[in-house]
Amino acid sequence: MPFTFKDQITVEKSPNYFVDPVVPERVYKLNTSMKLLLILRDPVRRTISDYLQIMDNRIKRRKVVIPFETLVLNQETLEINQSYSAVKRSVYVRHLARWMQFFPLQQIHIVDGENLVLQPWQEMAKVEDFLGLEHQITEDKFTYKPEHGFYCYTLGEREQCLAESKGRKHPVIDSFVLKKLKDFFRNFNEKLFMRIGRRFDWN
Repeated sequence: MPFTFKDQITVEKSPNYFVDPVVPERVYKLNTSMKLLLILRDPVRRTISDYLQIMDNRIKRRKVVIPFETLVLNQETLEINQSYSAVKRSVYVRHLARWMQFFPLQQIHIVDGENLVLQPWQEMAKVEDFLGLEHQITEDKFTYKPEHGFYCYTLGEREQCLAESKGRKHPVIDSFVLKKLKDFFRNFNEKLFMRIGRRFDWN
């Protein structure tokens, strides 16, 4: 992590921090007053996105692409394969519970991942408030790029956009599998909502 001066805030990020079981305690030992940002989106969409990321890496390495339905379902029982990594990572309440063993919810700001795509300035204003920063990331600095389906942010004369790996077109998923996923995540979502005192429209 780069050195931070007293008048600076350093932001470090990695999706794997949230799900790796050893990280919460390590972060706590580093800084007990650490402020944490967590972006959550519909777990069904996140599971599909995770699959696409993995398959994209397989394509680059010239490996066989396995259909989503084959991975996400137990082929004998036709129930959700709970050992599939993309599914395990999307059961948010389990991972958050580990973090909350060390950090109170007051130190964790949850960003609405769906709204971050639609109206990023709204979510960034909440982040600025949480971090005690002046509002500088305003709506007028965002430009929508329909070819990507995302907004880009203008900082000075530089335009910053998400990487090309973001916004991949999702494949058409069998409706039976989608229903299975929604049903599987529903109870976990409700437990999450109870824990954080907040609901998301993921159904």
